[in-house]
Amino acid sequence: MDKSTWTFAGHDTLCVDDPIQFGVSAAQRLLWGKRVIIMGCSVQRDLYKDIVLLLQEQRYLTKQENKVKGPKTVVNDILLDGGIFEELKNDPLYREVREYRQGEFHVRFYFITKSFNSIVWAFVHNIYADFHPDVFFINSAIWDVNRGGIPFDRFAYKQNVRLICKRLVFLFSSNCRLIWLHQPPVTQKCSSGGIVQPADREVLKFNVLQWIEEAVCIAENVAKQLGFETIDLYHLMKHRLNWIAKDGVHWASEGYRCMSLLVFHKLSDMYNIPLPEEGVQYEYP
Repeated sequence: MDKSTWTFAGHDTLCVDDPIQFGVSAAQRLLWGKRVIIMGCSVQRDLYKDIVLLLQEQRYLTKQENKVKGPKTVVNDILLDGGIFEELKNDPLYREVREYRQGEFHVRFYFITKSFNSIVWAFVHNIYADFHPDVFFINSAIWDVNRGGIPFDRFAYKQNVRLICKRLVFLFSSNCRLIWLHQPPVTQKCSSGGIVQPADREVLKFNVLQWIEEAVCIAENVAKQLGFETIDLYHLMKHRLNWIAKDGVHWASEGYRCMSLLVFHKLSDMYNIPLPEEGVQYEYP
C-alpha cells in the first residue's frame, strides 16, 4: 500500500478556533429546501440529532436525547427501519434508519459499521431510488478499525473507502454535494467494552489512536482524489477533548453542537450563504 495515504493531505482551514453560533433561523435558512443524508456510526447519529434539534429549538441535546439508541422518535423525528423495531445490539449487523421531515426540511440518517459492505450498498440503492439528496455526508472509521480485525487492515480500508466514494460519485455527483465527515478524535478507552473481542483489547489499546489517525488520512486522500469535499472533524475537535465522553468515542452535547456548527460553516461556504452576523446563546435543558 502506498504509505503516502497515511499522511494527511492538508489541514482544514475551516473554523479552527470558535465557530460562529447559528440560531434556529440561521440553521433553517441554510437547510431550507435541501434534502440531506447523514451516514455513519453512532457519533454521526448524535450529530444528526443535534442538527435536527437546531432546526427546531435553540438548546443543547438532553443527556437522554444524546445517549438514546434506536427509539421510535427523538427530537421529533421518526424511526424508519431497524433500531427498536429489531434487536438493539452492539453488533456489525445492527441497522438504524431515521428521518426528520417537516415542511421544507428533510434530513435522513443511516447507521453503518463499515465503509463498504452489502448493508451500505443496499442503503445507497434505496437512497438513489427514493430520496434524491442535495447533500450527502458519510463517514466510517471507528468500526472499521475496532472490528475489522487486529491489526488494522489499511489496504482493505482504503479499498472500501474508494469503492463507496466511487459509487456515490457515479450515482449522485451530478446534482448532490458529497462530503466525507472525518472521524472525530477518540481516546484509548474506545478499545474497551463490547465493541471488540477481549483477546484483542490490549493490542488495540496501544494502537487505536495511531490507527484511527491513519484511517482519517487514508479517507482524506481517497475522498479528495474522487472529488469529495471533506470536513476535518478529527483535527478540528482535537483540542476540545474535554467534551468527550467516558467511553472515549462519544461526546457531550456541547461537542455535538460544535460539530454541527462546523458543518454549517462548511455548507455556508459551499452555497455562498453569509454566516450569521451575531452569535446566539444555547439553553441547557
